[in-house]
Amino acid sequence: MAVELLTGSGVTYVDTEVPAGTINGANAVFTLANAPSPAASLQLYLNGVLQRPGGVDYTLSGLTITYVTAPLTGETHVCWYRR
Repeated sequence: MAVELLTGSGVTYVDTEVPAGTINGANAVFTLANAPSPAASLQLYLNGVLQRPGGVDYTLSGLTITYVTAPLTGETHVCWYRR
């Protein structure tokens, strides 16, 4: 379950969100509950390893994360970002 924290500056941080979608080795597309703002604030971890944006490990478009290589069954991912 994601945790949202509101700071005094009005910035909301989303912690430990698990992107929605099936991890099965074929699906590479996952959805966030909110769009990261700025997009560069997204920190996405697959099996505890920070993933690189910009098409190296994944791309982000609005709410949609697309991995370059679909995560395998049994792998886990979690993210943190500002919105």
